[in-house]
Amino acid sequence: MRYTTVARKLYGEKCELCGWGKATADVHHIDYQEHWSFERDLRKLHDEGKMDEFHELQKMALMSGYGMYNTVTRQLPKNDNPINLAVLCPNCHREVHHFDLGIRILKSLPPRKNVSQQTIKLLGG
Repeated sequence: MRYTTVARKLYGEKCELCGWGKATADVHHIDYQEHWSFERDLRKLHDEGKMDEFHELQKMALMSGYGMYNTVTRQLPKNDNPINLAVLCPNCHREVHHFDLGIRILKSLPPRKNVSQQTIKLLGG
């Protein structure tokens, strides 16, 4: 869970949207729609045996920062890059996942920080 340390150092301890206290705010992945889309499509291609297309999509997922799709657990690891993380309280996190509100709420976040791997190591990642 090193990504949580890095995110808290970059974005603070309180909810980035409402400012709620650090005791309840936690680090969350905010690229959930892209992640879900990759994972869903990888599952479908693997289930249908379309391995050439599966491997092409896997390459695209890797280039987007995700890990290798696990064909046993049928899961795609999340992208822990700081640009995909936010510190949110439970209420704001729930709202981010609402179909109608999610995109608008994500646009309310301050700009994400795209930092180098060296900086991540310095921050404790």
